[in-house]
Amino acid sequence: MIDLQKAPDDPLIDRKPPPVPTDPIGDDLDERKPDERLPQKNPADPEYS
Repeated sequence: MIDLQKAPDDPLIDRKPPPVPTDPIGDDLDERKPDERLPQKNPADPEYS
């Protein structure tokens, strides 16, 4: 059980990102839209080149 309590900076631990919910509900779905967070170019926009 002590093996599960290694220091966060332990090189033996694979630094994995937090698990992402497979079925987001409500606000979670909106939060994951890239165009909602970052000003990305819209392929349908006339200014897109």
